[in-house]
Order: sequence, then structure tokens, then C-alpha cells
Amino acid sequence: MALGYLAAVGSSVSVALLLRKLFSTVTRTAYGSKLILINSVVSSLASGTASFINTFFMRRVEKENGIEVFRDEDLTEKIGVSKVCAKKAIFETARSRVFLSVSCLVSPAIIFYLVEKLRTTPKTKAIRVLYEIGVFLFALMVNLPVSIAMFPQTGSLRTDHIEKSLKRDLFRNQVEAVYYNKGL
Repeated sequence: MALGYLAAVGSSVSVALLLRKLFSTVTRTAYGSKLILINSVVSSLASGTASFINTFFMRRVEKENGIEVFRDEDLTEKIGVSKVCAKKAIFETARSRVFLSVSCLVSPAIIFYLVEKLRTTPKTKAIRVLYEIGVFLFALMVNLPVSIAMFPQTGSLRTDHIEKSLKRDLFRNQVEAVYYNKGL
């Protein structure tokens, strides 16, 4: 568990520092919503990298031992354990976390940038605070459900991509695909 945390933090900090260095010439002259946009891209990529790597470290036992696979999408008829499906499930979960991070952090910055370009940013402090809170709430209320909906909990894999040890039994029972729970 500590290894996963250290890898996630290390990768996040490394990516953030690398991107800060790459964007340093742009950020020196940027201000306002353009600076917010650049900072949110850097932050979301660093956060997404941390989530991606953390997923692999936290679920390495599943990668080594495999996960249960089922004959049906409802995951009621267990037919074995697959390391190939485990790797696919872990990668799909990691990818969904990157998308979630990027979409939730970058979309408010894009909205702020566009509103500033249109010169319609609220002038009074109280209204600006409400506007910013509203944008963040909107981004979370839209992006979080979309991110979750884009990556369903159940995954599938055709039997011709499965391990040989399972392939014989599946072929004999005329199973064309196996299903598995991707995990969180």
C-alpha cells in the first residue's frame, strides 16, 4: 500500500515539475484565465498520472493472481480466473481515472477562459465568487456522471484473447466471450 502511495505521489510531482518546466516560457507571460487554463492542464495531467500509477500498484495482487471471469454479463456463472482479464480491467479502470481527473479539472478552466475572452466575467467580488462556485459545481455535476457512464463496471473479452488454460474449457462449452467486474 505504501509503495502505491509513494509511486503515485512521486509520479504526480515528477509530471508536474516536468510540465512546469516545459510550460515555463508560456506561464511567464500568461495571466488571468489563460494562466488558470495552463495550471489546470498541468494539475490534471499530474493528478491523472498519479491516479493511473496508483491503480496499478494498488491492484497488483489482482494482476498476479487474476480475477474471476463469468459466462454472463450479470456475473452470476463463474467459469474461472483470468490474469489477462485482470490486466485489462486494471488498465480500463486506470484510464477512467485519468479521464475523470482531466475532465473535472480542465473544464472549469476552459469555461473561465471562454467567459473572459467574451468579456463577460462578473465584476463585483460577491457575484464573481458565486459564478466561480457555480462553474465548479457544474463541472463536477456534469463530468463526474459522464466519466462514470463512459466506463461501465462490467468488462468483456473474447475467448480467443484469453489464457490457453481457460481457452480449452471455454471452447468446449461454446463460450464466445467472458465477462468480469472491472473494480473501482
